[in-house]
Amino acid sequence: MGDCKSVIYMIRPDLESVQRTIEQMKLQEQIPYDNHIVFIPRRTIECDELLEMHGLLFEDKIHHFALDLL
Repeated sequence: MGDCKSVIYMIRPDLESVQRTIEQMKLQEQIPYDNHIVFIPRRTIECDELLEMHGLLFEDKIHHFALDLL
């Protein structure tokens, strides 16, 4: 990914999407990216629990983007 320092995953809040994101992040562990996950339109407890099980639940790197305007 060249000079990229951050990776932002914009995903739906379903367990399948979270699992695929976790797998992608695990594949890139040797590269020191600053990973962020943005849930659209909201976070769910189930998704947070799955991230926590894999040691990837960091409050400053998990966000949500509510599409209230649409």
